[in-house]
Formats: sequence, C-alpha cells, structure tokens
Amino acid sequence: MDASAIELRHLRHFLALAESLHFGRAAAAVGIAQPPFSQSIARLEKLVGHPLFERRRSGVERVALTDAGRALLGPARQVVAQAAQAIETARAAGQGELGTLGLGFVASLAAGELPALLARFRLARPGVTLTISEMTTDPMLAALHRHEIELGLGREVAAQSNVQTRLLFRERLHLVAAGGHPLAGRVAGVADLAGQPFVLPPVSAGGSFRQHLSELCAASGFIPQVVQEATEWSTVLAFVGAGFGLSIVPQSALSGSRAECTVLDIPGLEWWTSVFACWRADHDSAVRDALLETLGELGRDDFS
Repeated sequence: MDASAIELRHLRHFLALAESLHFGRAAAAVGIAQPPFSQSIARLEKLVGHPLFERRRSGVERVALTDAGRALLGPARQVVAQAAQAIETARAAGQGELGTLGLGFVASLAAGELPALLARFRLARPGVTLTISEMTTDPMLAALHRHEIELGLGREVAAQSNVQTRLLFRERLHLVAAGGHPLAGRVAGVADLAGQPFVLPPVSAGGSFRQHLSELCAASGFIPQVVQEATEWSTVLAFVGAGFGLSIVPQSALSGSRAECTVLDIPGLEWWTSVFACWRADHDSAVRDALLETLGELGRDDFS
C-alpha cells in the first residue's frame, strides 16, 4: 500500500461512517452527496487492501466495522486530530500568537509604560516567548544585524541599510545640575552654559543620540565641554549629583532617580529626543508585527 496516496479527507469520511454506521447520515455529516462519499470509502478500502466495513442489509442499509476497520479507527483519529492541531498551530503563528522574539531596548524606557505594555502582551499571547535585553542604541543595531534580536527600541536611530524604523514617541530632554550648582535655583540663560562641564553618554553607546545632543547645543549657541562619560543614565545622574557637571537627560531617565539633581529651566529652550522601533527589513515576523502594534500605544508628545 502506498500510504502517501491516502488523503486526509479519506480518513475523515472513514471516521464519519465509523461513528454513524450509515452511509447516508455519514455523507450528510461531512457535507457531500452519498455517491462521492461511497467512492471515497471504496478508494480507502482499495488503498488498505481490505474491506473496512461489512455491509448489512436488513430493510435498512447499515454497516459494521471489520477487523481492518477497527484497527484503523484509533490511528485515523490521531492523524485527523494531529492535522487539526497542525492547522491551529500554523494559524496561531501567522497571527503572532506563537513564536519567539528577541527585544532590545534602551534602559531609560523601563521607567515609563514599556514594562506594563510588555507584561500585557505576554498575558494576551502566552504562546509567545519574549527574550528582553537592555542595551544602548548602537549595540542594539549591531545585535539586529547579527540576528540576536528581532526588534530594538532606541533613541535617534540612524538610517542604516536593511533596517526599517518607526517613530514611537518624542520625549522631552532636560538640562540637569547638582542641587548645589551655581546655576541651580535661578533662571539661567543659554549663554551661561558656555564653558560648563558636561557628563554625557559616550559615542560608543549611541553615536546618533550623542550627535543629536551636540547639534541641539550648537543650535542653542554653545558647545558642551564633556568632562565625563557614562553609559547608563543612572550613572550619568550620579556623576551630575556629585558635581561633575551638567547633563542633558530624557524625562524617563529622571523618573525614580535618587541622584541629588535639579532641572534647570531656561525660558524658550525646549529640547526633544525621538524613540524609534527598528528591525531588519529582510525578516518577516508576525510576533514582531503584533508587538509593534502594542507598542504603538507609547506614541505621544511627552513622556512625563
């Protein structure tokens, strides 16, 4: 017998007849006319090489399973159930309800709505495995290219070949100083920032973001004199609080900070940073697309 010649419909028809033991009712149950149903059963019996049903006529046509039919019953049920499960698994994967996803994000986003959104995503899609890593923007892009993550959330993501981006939200940047800094407690003008020492993230952590900060300062009429670099915003703020210098930090980085820092409000001076989702253009992922839809709720004009 060539088992590959057996079609799934043959087994479904066999199971319908094995349950009802009546050709007419079985054909109606699977939604086809009796002649093609009978032909399907005959085809299966020919492939098996033995009758699967014993035909009995006693006024009303009924059938009974033969030894071969009884032997086929259990395996046929398993095959049909497995086929249904395979279809359901494929459907779930296609809808982003099943699969794995590596996510990288800049640490400051953890102070906002991101953790709650990710928790809700996990609860709604228990078949999805999320691997979440904190990383700065440039290493995030490198991880994307190495296929170590499928989605990144970074600041001022520079255009790169084979990388698609989507703006998630804009966030206000604040000028901060130590609590006892001479500029604290009074209105400072931009001219007062010239020559001031600054603590900023290194270029290696996020070259585009560092460049963005430098361009904002240059447009405001001064060049930041960087005396100390730190990768994590908590470390930046700790150095600022210790008196190393000023810094420019996103609103989210200030949330929950224990550093002794104060925000310097300069009239007419507003700085912003943009947070982007980024992913490889040559890789399709239903899970990624589903998470992107959820992350769309981060979109707003301020993170405060």
